[in-house]
Amino acid sequence: MNTPQPGSETPTVRLPAELTPRQRPPRKGSKLTPVAVMGLVADAGGVVVVVSSEFNVIVTVLVLLAWLGSLSILIARRKKPIDRTNWAAIICMMAATVLLTIMVPRLPAQGAAATPAANASTTTTTPATTTTTATTGTNPTTAAASNPPTTTTAATPRLIYSNAVVLNLHDGIDLENNGAITHNLPSATGTVDLYIDTSPGPLIVVPNANHNQIANYSGPNQDNAAKHCPIDLKGTSLTTYAFGNIAQQFCFVTSDGHVGFFVPTKELDDAVVLTVRVWDEPVS
Repeated sequence: MNTPQPGSETPTVRLPAELTPRQRPPRKGSKLTPVAVMGLVADAGGVVVVVSSEFNVIVTVLVLLAWLGSLSILIARRKKPIDRTNWAAIICMMAATVLLTIMVPRLPAQGAAATPAANASTTTTTPATTTTTATTGTNPTTAAASNPPTTTTAATPRLIYSNAVVLNLHDGIDLENNGAITHNLPSATGTVDLYIDTSPGPLIVVPNANHNQIANYSGPNQDNAAKHCPIDLKGTSLTTYAFGNIAQQFCFVTSDGHVGFFVPTKELDDAVVLTVRVWDEPVS
């Protein structure tokens, strides 16, 4: 057995690596770098672009994202020499800055929708008069409570005359005078609304000479004639109706300018049968 000699050093015994305690580097807390912050902002901007329907908002967010992307490139390459990538990022940031200066003032203001309501006008319409009350500079809620909105429906035209009449040749009828018939008239003048004349063929129906308008009715049914006839009369109008197509529907203008409607139902010897209606609706 070998014994160490006096004055000699004791040899150091080294353990294998797998037997030594593993030295791990100390943990460092995670840092929120500027690039990470820009990434979060970019994600939020993408959500805004998807959700928003305003064109100006979408364009502004996209330009802002381009600006942030260029800035992140410059930060990531701050320790590297300046090259074409850096110059491209700088030019992109400058262009994005100019666009942001233009687009930000165009963004919709939060209170823009409430401004018109503060200066609104409450209009109340009746068949005879129209009254307008301005509520400038008042609280919209208070104005609405003091001036509740009034719903006005269009007045239904009043039926002046409705009947089936028999008119002989040279007869004239005043439908706005309870259907008074005058015989042996020369023409449809004065208060005559419809007049029966002759031509080198069948009998003809002639409207009042002051308006001289007859039009084919194109509405759905006779009940809508008061509202639909003014539309037909503004189109191509006739001056007379010659008997031939029974049950065809026509519009005309009375001597007082009201809406008239008639349907020829029968032709007799030197006479005709008409179903006539007149409303107090004026023809404008």
